[in-house]
Amino acid sequence: MRALRGPRASLDTGVFADGAAAMSLIAPSAGRNCIFRISQSAGVWSVVKDDGFYGDYLTRAQAIASACFAARAVEDAGGSAEVRAGPRDRVIPLNRLHSRR
Repeated sequence: MRALRGPRASLDTGVFADGAAAMSLIAPSAGRNCIFRISQSAGVWSVVKDDGFYGDYLTRAQAIASACFAARAVEDAGGSAEVRAGPRDRVIPLNRLHSRR
């Protein structure tokens, strides 16, 4: 069997065989600020994360629960997150799982 040649990365050290440091193209999540917005249109509750589609839900409670769960995951990874709802962008506390309104 022939040995492979060329730069190879060591999975343990993050350093290539030629001594160059391996780099990650994924930005660390620490310090990341995410905003989840909840709105209703045509009977569908939508969640948007940082102006990008996140999900559609049948009820407001489902949308809030999903957005709060995702926001807590962002915080657990070292970032910061807010959940906002309504035309006035009212901030929803992350520990609030369901809403009856």
